Amino acid sequence: MAALRAYTPLSALSLPAPSVLHPEACNPAMDLVALLSRAPSTKTVQGKGHAVTLWRLNGGPRVWTKDIGGWVEGLGWSPDGT
Repeated sequence: MAALRAYTPLSALSLPAPSVLHPEACNPAMDLVALLSRAPSTKTVQGKGHAVTLWRLNGGPRVWTKDIGGWVEGLGWSPDGT
């Protein structure tokens, strides 16, 4: 018997590092996703910090990455998806 899914997959990404999917990660247009990972170049206390990486969900390339000098506690999108 095939396993049932409680959701419909939007895309599959191969990621270079372990990442966290925040509840607000997908933009309203559902074509971009922001993922959180440990920032390799962040020089904060105890080496803690996040990198935010923006990916296209249509299988396209990574849009950008930004190291954050601390922890990301929330994400938000404007109504137009930016």
